[in-house]
Amino acid sequence: MPEFITIDHCGDRSSLRYLARGDPCSLVMLHESAGVIEQYLHAAGRIDDVVFVLTWSWHCDREKAKTFSAYIDRLCDAFPRQAATIRNNVIFAMNSPEETRWFSEALPGVRVVTVNNACFLSKDVFRPSRGNLGEISVMNAKPLAFKRHFLSCLVNPKVFIAYNEEIAKGDTDYRDITKYDAAEIHWDIGESDVNEINGDGLCGLALSAIEGACYASTEYLLCGLPVVSTESVGGRDAYYDSENAVMVAASPQDVMRGVSTVLARRDEFDRWAIHRRAVARSREFQHSLAEALAAATSGSAGQFVSLIEDAVCNDNKLWAHRNFWVRELLRPDATERFASRARSR
Repeated sequence: MPEFITIDHCGDRSSLRYLARGDPCSLVMLHESAGVIEQYLHAAGRIDDVVFVLTWSWHCDREKAKTFSAYIDRLCDAFPRQAATIRNNVIFAMNSPEETRWFSEALPGVRVVTVNNACFLSKDVFRPSRGNLGEISVMNAKPLAFKRHFLSCLVNPKVFIAYNEEIAKGDTDYRDITKYDAAEIHWDIGESDVNEINGDGLCGLALSAIEGACYASTEYLLCGLPVVSTESVGGRDAYYDSENAVMVAASPQDVMRGVSTVLARRDEFDRWAIHRRAVARSREFQHSLAEALAAATSGSAGQFVSLIEDAVCNDNKLWAHRNFWVRELLRPDATERFASRARSR
């Protein structure tokens, strides 16, 4: 099997990462990096020895489904001897049942399964650190407009967790979140610190109208926090039920009332029960992926379940096993970069 170097959207280089190599198959997971498949085909000429799983950060709508239908058709036309293998060896792992339906309709003969991206969060990294709920609301969200921090303006007390502010300021969608009266803003902190802050929380706030699976939302649940959430497309609600979430309208008054509802029911919420239900839901998604992999290869679902569970346990978000936002693929000794002809990433 050829070796490859990837170049991501920031220009950083890395070896192409595999979740598995060899028996029962070589497995490459591509996150927002579907163009790699075309580059791999141009470089290697074949993909019968590798299965690609595509995962997503952002909501995938009907138009994106049509775009990928055209992309797969183009690959099959360009590599006719590999056409059947392409349709067998490329698996679309979607964040929501709605997205799965759209992509299944647009891509007949291609495996499309609901595998919420948050199922790759480690239950051993995010877990309840205390038995009872605290008194402070937590909002873990980038300082960007689509996260709608302004909807939390009537919630007090609250804390914000956010990524690196200086990097965010370079985004045209950046918003100054210091004006929303958070008791504290924790910038660019590690996973253990996130877990500790969630451990002191009353509830987690998820207030965007559109995004993707939303790691923060499922991190709240794994830490045993109920979520106060607005309606959102993209898949985060795939983890919600009446015992772990309060759905509210998108207004500051309704968000405040949602938090008040959690506060009034605080003694009813069992943090470890919330954690266990989130873990069970993640396993459902992982098993769906395992079954799709078994159908595409000579391996068994049980074999792939063990592979995925072990990897997630030791590698939160599968950072070391997935390829994120890859833009180019090249051989280590190549002078020519195999830039994708597809603009369907």
